[in-house]
This record gives sequence, C-alpha cells and structure tokens, in this order.
Amino acid sequence: MDSKDKKRIAIFASGNGSNFEAIAKACAEGRIDAEVVLCVTDKPGAYVVTRAARFGVPVVEFRPKDFASKAEFETMLLGHLREKGVDLICLAGYMRIIGDVLLNAYEGRIINIHPSLLPAFQGADAIGQAMKYGVKVYGISIHFVDQTLDGGKIIAQTAIPKLSFILFCCCFCCLMFMIVMPHLRDVGEARQREESSFWTVAG
Repeated sequence: MDSKDKKRIAIFASGNGSNFEAIAKACAEGRIDAEVVLCVTDKPGAYVVTRAARFGVPVVEFRPKDFASKAEFETMLLGHLREKGVDLICLAGYMRIIGDVLLNAYEGRIINIHPSLLPAFQGADAIGQAMKYGVKVYGISIHFVDQTLDGGKIIAQTAIPKLSFILFCCCFCCLMFMIVMPHLRDVGEARQREESSFWTVAG
C-alpha cells in the first residue's frame, strides 16, 4: 500500500521504548498496515528518542513542569499531531493520564498497551502488582482510552506464561498490535456509518 494511504500513528512513550521499536519495525516491514509518523515523550532524553531516530521518526520532547497545566501541554501536542496528520495515538509506556484536550480531539482513536489482563492490575506498575500478588499467568491488554483509569473498552487481550512474559514482552505487544489493527478497522467502519467524518483503519 502506498504510504499516503496508510494510517498515520503517533506513539507516546515515557521510557525505554521497546514497544515503540517493535511497532515501528513491524510497520516498516509491512506487518502492520500503518506508518509511525511521530514519537511523543514527556521524558526528554529517554531511550525511546534514540530508537525513534533509528527509524527516522520525528520526536516531540517536553517537560510537563514547563507548562501551566495539562491542558496547555496537550494543546501543544495537539498542534504537532494535526501537523503530522495523525489518525491514531498509541500509548506504549506513556506514564501520564490523557486529559480532556486529547480525549476530545481523538475520541475513539487513542489506544493503550497495558501489561496485565484488565481489569486486573490497573494503573501504574501493573507488572509489580502482579508479581506481588503471585499470579502464575501474566498478560497484555490493548484497550481504548477514555476518562477512566485503564477502564476503556478492551479491544484484545492475551495471556502469557510468566517466563515468556519476562523474556518476550515487547514481541507480544507487537503481535497484539497487529491483531488490533483489524479490530480498529471494524470499529472505524461501524462508526463511519454513524458519523461520516469518522476515521477508518485500512487492513
């Protein structure tokens, strides 16, 4: 598919960026029918910046403390997203709660990769919570983002044995994202029947 016809993804991350790289690589190799056009991080200098540079993906780095409010820095981010023509926001280790500015602008177009089988172990340090609880099976969920904490509609989930989860978490996240894209297409097509201006994901 021509790059101009592919859906354009922005990935938000706060740290190492292993999920960013897995998704960006899959897009570059054609395993995910989309293009990563922007990386956003609230941690300037985080390793995800280095990973993004390897793929030629532009990065927006910002410090929330430099802004008067969440609405202010999200308005700034919204400008970059619109400039890049972003269709879908993927939160991949982004450690901030999305506020009303982005939720309203990208309603139904923000997804989160969460390292647990939701609704178990919501919020920060889900892996630590699961380890403390002594679970034998871990998991990954991909869900839509709304005003609740990790409470948006679940798109896809997979259970992963403990050892596999520790060794291959980013690979599973990439696989899950590949599975998610057709779901997003279906959701988009259903919404389009109601709102002609809504987006679709090509598959």
